[in-house]
Formats: sequence, C-alpha cells, structure tokens
Amino acid sequence: MDYEFDRMPKPQGASPLFRRILIFVIVLAVTGGIIYGIVPHKKTGSGASPKAVGESPQPVAENTLAETSQQSQTAKSDEKPADALPEETTEEKSVETSAEVPTQTPVKGVAWQGDPAVDVPEKPISAETAAAEQRRSADNWKQVEEGTGVWCIRHQISRGDNLEKLAKKYHTTVALIKELNHLKGNTIFLGSKLVVVPGPWQIEISKSSRRLQLFNLAKEKTLFAAYDVGVGRADSTPAEKFVISIRLYHPEYYAPNGAIYAYGDPENPMGDYFLKLAKAEQLSRPLAGYGIHGSPDDAGVGRSISHGCVRMRNQEVRQLYLLCPVGTSVSITE
Repeated sequence: MDYEFDRMPKPQGASPLFRRILIFVIVLAVTGGIIYGIVPHKKTGSGASPKAVGESPQPVAENTLAETSQQSQTAKSDEKPADALPEETTEEKSVETSAEVPTQTPVKGVAWQGDPAVDVPEKPISAETAAAEQRRSADNWKQVEEGTGVWCIRHQISRGDNLEKLAKKYHTTVALIKELNHLKGNTIFLGSKLVVVPGPWQIEISKSSRRLQLFNLAKEKTLFAAYDVGVGRADSTPAEKFVISIRLYHPEYYAPNGAIYAYGDPENPMGDYFLKLAKAEQLSRPLAGYGIHGSPDDAGVGRSISHGCVRMRNQEVRQLYLLCPVGTSVSITE
C-alpha cells in the first residue's frame, strides 16, 4: 500500500541520529498510550470497578438486596448534620420556664399562671383558734336544729300572723321556720307555738385569712359561727360592703363566656346554694358574678381560684341560706 507520507520529500538537514531519536520517542509514546488504554483504572469516588462493554448484569439474591437496603437505612439514620442539636437525655431538667411555674399566692395586678401549687391564706388563724371556732359553730347549729338553747324562742300564733310576717319580724327566713317546725306547707294554726331564731345577722369575710364569721346582732354582735372560705383568684373578690339580695336553691351557673350550666352539671361550680350580693342602696340590682355559694367537691374552699365569688362547703353555706334573709349585711375586707 502506498502511504501518502512515503511520497513526501525527505527533510533536508536532518541527521540520521536525530531521526532515530525522534522515531524512538514516537514509538514510546504510542506504546504507552496503548498500554494505558488496555489496563483498567479505578474511578475516583466510586467503590466499584467499571464493567466491560457488553457485560450483562449478574442476578442478585433477594436476601442480599434486603441486607443492602437495611444497611443503607441504618447508615442514613446514623448520619447527623453538622448543625444537629445534642440528643435529649432522660435526666430531669432543673430549669423551668415561667409559664410552667404555677402562681404561688395571687397578687393584684400580676397575671395568674396555672393552678396554684401553694395557695394558703396570707394571714392564717392559729390552729387553736380554728378548733375553738369549729366547736362553737357545731354546738350553736345543733341548738338551732333542736330548737333549744339561747338562740331560739317560741312565738305563739295570733290572728293575722303568717310565715312571711314572722320571718320579717324576727329577721329570719321562712325556710328556717318551716324546717324547725316540720311544716310541709305555709299553713299555721291560731294559738300554736313556733320555734324561731331571731336575727338580724351580719356576715364578715376576711380575704387575708379566708374566713367567714357570722354574728348575731340581736345578742350584741355575738359570734355564732365561723367557716373556711375560698376567694377570687388574683384578688378578684372586691373588698366592699354588700347585702344579700337574692337567695337561690340549686342555682344555675352563668359562665363568663356566656354559657349557662344547669344545677348538677359538672361544669357548674355553684353547689347547692347561692347568696347573690348587691349594694345596700341597690338591693334589687344584684351584682353579676359576685356572691356566696357552695362547692360540689369542696376543692376550692380555703383557696383563691374562683372568678370572684366566695366559695363555701355545701353544708355550711346551707346554714347561711337558712339563717340569713335578704338584706343581711355582708362586709368583705382585705
């Protein structure tokens, strides 16, 4: 075969030695290129060697695939970004945020946090005083129920008497007269004698000691009974003078959000009795949201968790309900 370069004129001036060296270099370069192309090389960043052209993929067992997938998932789960936060430990944290710390004792003007962990009276009475007042309260109420002792009198029915007139005359309630004399209705008989507990009465409530005291003014302001009470949270119970304006049995509860809960509803915190309060000069206009009432479970008695009402035990607020008529003075102090 005739090659093109065989017919080219020979270069002038080149020595035989130079031509030999040039041919050797060319042969060496061509030989190195052939060897580089034949010998396989490992690809950078890949863990597998390249397959020959036309090589068919080999079958892989299913368990091998499962193991490979599991290993891949494990490797991914173990990987952590450079800015990952440290893992949570099971140790209890000693630092709490302010929102998690419940209010200890409500302070006027300070936002309430949660249910108070420690909620005690600011000025509690001594254990001896509390025990003495409890005994006095129990003894006096027992005399009333039995219709005996210094608190009770007997009124002989005369012409023109009725239960409402008797209750107004003696500053007591029709409910108490009927209960003490076992009356089923309002009928009374001329010449008969009825047991009556004369008033008037006065209620004094101390927010700082969370105590309610009931005084009988007919006997020169003699202490009749004293009870533990709950008051409004965050100082929401006003320290003012009021009177009882309405006496309710099995009251409904009007929640601040406008909802109305019937007596007996779990959302109704009113208990069995509710004595609504009003200003003395506005007896017919009771205040919304303020009064003295019972408690379904007594949990709020002695604490400050209501919306402003004074909360009592059901059996104790029942005594106020029976003894104290509309118009009874109620003084709430700090």
